[in-house]
Amino acid sequence: MNQPKIRQSYGVFKRIENKMKKQISKISGKKAQEEIVGFVLIIVLVAVIAVIFLGISLRQPSTANAQQSTEISSFLNSISSYTSDCEEYKDNYKSVKQLIAGCYEGRICIDSRAECEVLHNTLNNLVSSTYTVANGSRIWYYSLKLEDDTEQKLIADISASQSGEYKCPYSLKYNDLQFSSGSGKILNLRLDICYAPVD
Repeated sequence: MNQPKIRQSYGVFKRIENKMKKQISKISGKKAQEEIVGFVLIIVLVAVIAVIFLGISLRQPSTANAQQSTEISSFLNSISSYTSDCEEYKDNYKSVKQLIAGCYEGRICIDSRAECEVLHNTLNNLVSSTYTVANGSRIWYYSLKLEDDTEQKLIADISASQSGEYKCPYSLKYNDLQFSSGSGKILNLRLDICYAPVD
């Protein structure tokens, strides 16, 4: 009499066990799928980061063969003391050094021109008249950048190139000069020049 009940309860336990096995296999299948999806997402994320770094490195001028130049250092020092046509007040004209700080702080000249505009035009005239980029010229390209080193913010970017590209296949020379803004930020003026070989 007890045997049919034992068989019956054994059958119930067997069905419960089978149902639990099915549930466990479903759960482990889902976990495996989730792990695969997570792994694929990590691979995609790493690939995207690698592509971004590659893009950034290709856009920046190659500085592997760059050499500091005393000539460029002298040029940067001389233009920093160059007097612009921006008047701070009547008959008191600002130097490029003062314009750099004023541009960073958003100041304007007495005639309502923005100091950044005057700075850009002044730097452009000084660099382009000193370093001529043209077919047959020894200067392959130049790139003058004024940046806020603290915030990695580009303030001025003046450049010219014979080929339209800024990768130097020849001799790259550079130097930089640092300025302090009125608010204590360090501003960096850097000039890169790519010299083509002399024929």
